[in-house]
Amino acid sequence: MNQRRSLGLNDLLSQLASFASVNESSRVAQANNTVQQVLAGGQGQEAEPAHYGKLIAIEGIDGTGKETQARMLKDGLQARGDTACVVSFPRYGRSHGADIVQQYLKGQFGQATEVPALLASLPYAIDRAEAIDELDALLKEYDYVILDRYVSSNIAHQGAKMEDA
Repeated sequence: MNQRRSLGLNDLLSQLASFASVNESSRVAQANNTVQQVLAGGQGQEAEPAHYGKLIAIEGIDGTGKETQARMLKDGLQARGDTACVVSFPRYGRSHGADIVQQYLKGQFGQATEVPALLASLPYAIDRAEAIDELDALLKEYDYVILDRYVSSNIAHQGAKMEDA
């Protein structure tokens, strides 16, 4: 392992560890509150919303028109009277996970081919985890929430790097 790769991977691991330590206490508190509510028979839980939209993910490799298709789908749904919005992943500039993805893609942790697939997948997963509350709110507000990339694109990109894939 060359020095540049070693430093890059250590930087990536440090970024991921920093995210985990900052957010660990709030995640534990949320989980504890949920367990307490369930044990108390659901007291204090929010009622299910009267409306919950549908989630549509458009997946594909770079340059295949995902953004265009997402916009056209949104426009078509709105033209027929439905409410719709588009969320693109990674959510650059809006989440810690996406900021790490951007650093990874710019080669700040070494060449993308040198970063192990499972490790490279973590910032994408963090970005999606950070989006849960936003997506939940959007699904309560809109008939359709269209995602420009989500899980499958990440699986395909990182899976292609794995020797056993």
